[in-house]
Amino acid sequence: MEPKEKNSYSEVRSNNKISLIILLLSLVFFGLLYVLYLSRQDTETLKIKEFLENTLIELGKGSEDKVINQISGYENSAFIVYRDYLVECNSQSIRFMNKQGNSLWEHQVKINKPLMKVSGKSLIIADMGGREIYAVNGSYIDWEKKFDENIINVDVNSSGYVVVVKEAKGLKGAVTLFDSKGNEIFTKGYKDMYIMSAEISPDNSSIVVNNFNTSGLAAYNSFEFLDMRGKTIAGVSAASSLIFPAVSFINKNHILVSGDAGVACYKTDGSLVWSNNFNGRKIYSSGVLENNYAVVAVSGENKPGTAGRNKPEILVLNSEGEITARVNIDSEIININTYSDMIAVNTGRGVNFINRKGQLLGAFSSKTDIKNIYFFSRLEAAVITRQGATIVKTH
Repeated sequence: MEPKEKNSYSEVRSNNKISLIILLLSLVFFGLLYVLYLSRQDTETLKIKEFLENTLIELGKGSEDKVINQISGYENSAFIVYRDYLVECNSQSIRFMNKQGNSLWEHQVKINKPLMKVSGKSLIIADMGGREIYAVNGSYIDWEKKFDENIINVDVNSSGYVVVVKEAKGLKGAVTLFDSKGNEIFTKGYKDMYIMSAEISPDNSSIVVNNFNTSGLAAYNSFEFLDMRGKTIAGVSAASSLIFPAVSFINKNHILVSGDAGVACYKTDGSLVWSNNFNGRKIYSSGVLENNYAVVAVSGENKPGTAGRNKPEILVLNSEGEITARVNIDSEIININTYSDMIAVNTGRGVNFINRKGQLLGAFSSKTDIKNIYFFSRLEAAVITRQGATIVKTH
């Protein structure tokens, strides 16, 4: 029916009278959709709203209408968005580009496996498995370090504090904290626990160290909260069957931890706020939204009484762990990324841009596999593939 309607419309569009009738009918139709939209508020009807909004957005539009620019890169390059720049890092250099792909600044380095983290105006670039890190401020290298041990992970907060997880002789790992000028504040070694990651709170008050302990009969995941001098504030051990490789601060007092089998929220005093395994569904990815919301991508649930949930979903949870919005996704989810109140959902060769209320704002299709998505703003994002980056409109 749809192609027939489009052909009929193209045949009579030169007839002003019929065009006017079609226009009036369209206005009435979309007006009724808008009334339906306003009259539905519960989370289940968000699916209807998403369909209607997606229809309105995509009418007459394709992915090509959303492309601002395509930028080629080396196959081994890592990309990230920093301020209004697209940053490319590979074994030759760190390169800053504008959205048109023009090089603005370049620094020669030799980084074989680049890891880049951004928080506010702070950017840290590390060679995972290597020994060098670079702290960027604006469009220049603010400071750099070379270690005697290999780097496992890094993090930076918006104030420029940097925490480095690295190997340590005679130990299973160590954590080193630097201030915004590159001055070392402390180094703490761990004898019995492997360190997966460490994150710095947004208010510069604490650090969470994500450990994996294999010293006993059963391995288990634990979290240690340190102050900014390296003193232990609190510690907590997860259930022995759970591993949470992803840790993020929701705010200065709470963290979100995520693994394949569930997610949980802890306070920095070690107390559990909420946890959820979503009835055994697989967790693909997680993130944090503004105003203390968490977002989780989960697999489908093929059980009795779960009609409409047999596809992967994006779930938005409030500070109490309650689901406030849910969005069905038509294909498997690779990962998600967040910015302000927005979520970018990577489905392999497509991206869905969704807001915190579960409303689909826009979509983009790629001809090649997508590695990640980074936001310039609520209106523009960089879709990263092995071939480079595509700058797109989010809606």
